Amino acid sequence: MKHFLKTTRGASLVDYGILVGLVAVSAISAVALLGDRVNFGFRVAEQELWMVMNEEANFLENGDFDDATGMEAKNFGFSSGSLEGWRSENGLPFELHNSGHQGMESVNGGYWLDMGASPGAMHISQDIDDLISGWIYTITLFAGDRNPNLTNETWVFWNGTKIGELKATETDVMEEFRFHGEARSGVNTLSLMEVSEGENDNDGMSIDVVRIWGR
Repeated sequence: MKHFLKTTRGASLVDYGILVGLVAVSAISAVALLGDRVNFGFRVAEQELWMVMNEEANFLENGDFDDATGMEAKNFGFSSGSLEGWRSENGLPFELHNSGHQGMESVNGGYWLDMGASPGAMHISQDIDDLISGWIYTITLFAGDRNPNLTNETWVFWNGTKIGELKATETDVMEEFRFHGEARSGVNTLSLMEVSEGENDNDGMSIDVVRIWGR
């Protein structure tokens, strides 16, 4: 099983201290040169450091797609018009596949979500109402393509604004993607929308372990 995830388990307090020092020194130097533009960069760097020290945090519900409560069991996993924590924006059913289905393994050994419903391209979202306005949050997720031509693609939206694209570079491999978004007051929304090329073949991007890191 191949993943592009890098962990930091076992890092010493000295390592954390060095990271804190590097972030602080970089921020002081950069702000003097570039002003407000670097303030965003500093907050991103600060958030990355927080992630190192809190690697299990997640503001999303069922971001790993392992809660199949109320879903119908299938030979490939589970299917239903609803999924804990998520909503289907275009009414297509959620399909959770067992790890190893069609050669794609889950990051944590559970299930992964197929963005190509039967049939159709999915558009899913989740609202988060406990983020701090003005804070920069990091969004990480894993995505892979079972199509040998690598024609599948999913777009990532934060509060209605496109912030990235999920496009695989190798077949049957879960690759990690990382984006950043600034929280607004009230409800914030993360959305994933499949925009694959060609016909609806029921095989969209495979998505797993979606997380929003913050304090």
